[in-house]
Amino acid sequence: MGLLKDILSINKKPESCRDYGTCGCAHTPSIPKHVFIELSGACNLDCTFCAYSWSSRRRGRMDLGLLEKILKDLRKLEPIDYIMFSALGEPTLHPEFDEACRMVHRAGYHLVVTTNGTRLRPEMVSLPIDELFISFNTPSPKAYEMKHSAVPLPKLIRTIRDFIDAVPLFDTSIYLFTENRLHYPDAGPLIRPDDPASARHLQKLLREWNPTIEILSPIPDTIEIQPHVYARLKPLTLWANCNPPAHIEIEEAVSIPAATCNYYKHHINVLCDGEVSVCCGDYDASISLGNVTTEPLRKIFLRKYETPDLAVHSICRRCKGKIAS
Repeated sequence: MGLLKDILSINKKPESCRDYGTCGCAHTPSIPKHVFIELSGACNLDCTFCAYSWSSRRRGRMDLGLLEKILKDLRKLEPIDYIMFSALGEPTLHPEFDEACRMVHRAGYHLVVTTNGTRLRPEMVSLPIDELFISFNTPSPKAYEMKHSAVPLPKLIRTIRDFIDAVPLFDTSIYLFTENRLHYPDAGPLIRPDDPASARHLQKLLREWNPTIEILSPIPDTIEIQPHVYARLKPLTLWANCNPPAHIEIEEAVSIPAATCNYYKHHINVLCDGEVSVCCGDYDASISLGNVTTEPLRKIFLRKYETPDLAVHSICRRCKGKIAS
């Protein structure tokens, strides 16, 4: 009972840790603060920068009975900052997406949804979503080719415009990639925050959603398009160092104390078939902690204590390795 007592005592005083990339929490994992749930393992895009393009996992979708079990199991792992519908697949492809959102709301959790935006509908603003992340990412026709999308770029822009014109009552963030020529020299013209030409190009794009908006260089990381709707810039980075371009070499990490990895401490990923992986970077559950269809989620999560050094896992060694060019 000693370890369990320590765990329960930690749970009584949770720390806020939204930015798990720079989290300084000293304690070992006690509860998952961020729970990613993969409603759909399928996606209607095939982006070159996403693990979906090289994952061999079967493309299924989560049964809502399984989602209900997960939500019940989470009661024994509270408090939780948020639940996010996200993973390799596009959650809005799930035929019962709307009901899944309502289930999370009824369970009392803060719901974040990440989407590629292609299937947004104006009536979705009535869903009990607290935050919506739109992975627009590639802001120009040339860069948009990286998505291998059957949806023309102008149509996607109109879809997002029609959605935000419906005045969402929840925060909506539209994410856009900034340039990273070191890792992706052939990625096409992405945004350079300190470049006036990029500012003019971004202004032209954002005026499709707000005709009065003005963008100057240097471009800020966050731009308010209208109340509750923001454009947010982020660098185009490697996905957990797992599929680098040919010219990139990665020196794998030798030792990774579990307590130093914020994803490991605070993050849990439930795939559409119930398999539980340590984080969203482990997109194929190569480090499977168990399956929630056969075990309580709390029992599965506590298995994290059994791995004091994450360097035993190849995906962790690459994720925390050094990139050389």
